[in-house]
Amino acid sequence: MNLSFLKGLQSIWLQNDLLSDTANLDFTAIPYWGDDDAFENNWSGKRNKALASIQAVLAQDPESGILCYGDTTIRSERQNDVILEFLDFYYPDPKLNKSLKYLVFDSKFTTYQNLNKLNSKGIKFITIRRRSKSLVEHINSIDISQFKKIRVEKANGKSRNITAYEEKSTLKDYDGEIHQIYTKGNGRNQTAIIITNEFDSHLRRLSGNIAADG
Repeated sequence: MNLSFLKGLQSIWLQNDLLSDTANLDFTAIPYWGDDDAFENNWSGKRNKALASIQAVLAQDPESGILCYGDTTIRSERQNDVILEFLDFYYPDPKLNKSLKYLVFDSKFTTYQNLNKLNSKGIKFITIRRRSKSLVEHINSIDISQFKKIRVEKANGKSRNITAYEEKSTLKDYDGEIHQIYTKGNGRNQTAIIITNEFDSHLRRLSGNIAADG
């Protein structure tokens, strides 16, 4: 019943052009304070610790603010595949419906193997790459003069000046190259590492999709 209700709303939103071409996806832990034997421990960013909770996923349209999808039945064994379940919900065959073009999510939302599946379906993704020692060393070796100054819009309507450097790279379990962007001045102490399969959009748009969530 819940799924049918969500699909009905989805149809209305699409018919009335209330959804943009982008969806932001994120997990959220709903704390449970009773007998926790039946509940998994999930990380809660708000409380900065793992606690007995219901793991939920939400999808939000960044322009309208509409929560276009939600699922509170997420278990750890299927967490990595939630992004593919969202696509199945949104439409059975994304090649026949081009209304959704971009998925934005953080580095732990899914696997590189699933990023490859998104790419094969024609869906553009924008996410943060997990940093490694060798990757950090590579970033530190780039001359700061190679970074471009750009201005990006945040979700609250304000703008922010950042610097960015872009290059092509590869990922394990991913066919072909990805577009890798390093940004500084994004409100974080460390350089953010953005990866996407979008090569045509302007650097400001790609960086802004992540900065807006910050």
